Amino acid sequence: MLLLLAPLAAAECNLTDVELTDAELSQQMTLSFKAFDQTPDQGWRRYYDRGCYSQAAQLLVAYVETHPERAERYTILLMHTGQLLAMSGEDDAALPYLRRQRALEQGKDNPYWDNAAFTDAHIAFLQRDKAALIAARDRIAKKQPIPDTSDWPDWMRGKIANLDVVEGFLHCFDRPFAEAYGQDCRQGLTPLTDIDL
Repeated sequence: MLLLLAPLAAAECNLTDVELTDAELSQQMTLSFKAFDQTPDQGWRRYYDRGCYSQAAQLLVAYVETHPERAERYTILLMHTGQLLAMSGEDDAALPYLRRQRALEQGKDNPYWDNAAFTDAHIAFLQRDKAALIAARDRIAKKQPIPDTSDWPDWMRGKIANLDVVEGFLHCFDRPFAEAYGQDCRQGLTPLTDIDL
């Protein structure tokens, strides 16, 4: 099971305990996929958790370029790179990573997760294509809820994976990605069938 981006909390970059120096960047490139991408408070997540999205994006871009074979095998690296670039306001730079991830996810399926639809939703949001975003959301909504077992993070159990994120994109369609991805756009939402899309 891949560790996903936890729900985004509002934060401002705080580099008092982490700074992205050349030495730090070089050291980060030596980390395994699991340490760099999947371990809390390590790799790019140390920066993300402190609201330092630009530094996290810089690390992800460098890691994907340094280890292209890992990006092919673990496509979540490409998704995270696209997400962090978009969170940094670099929507155009995010799209190639998301498209590459989407191409690699083509034809993969499981009962709980539709990576292709989730990536399509990101691309549609960044391109301001509401019809494509709604179509991706409808595909995600057909998935089974995540089982209430210890195999999944608490915040995902019993929910349809990523449906809240995509509905947040729809509710905050005209806002920047970092805002639309956040909790304020996901929480307390009226059903999308009841709002003017």
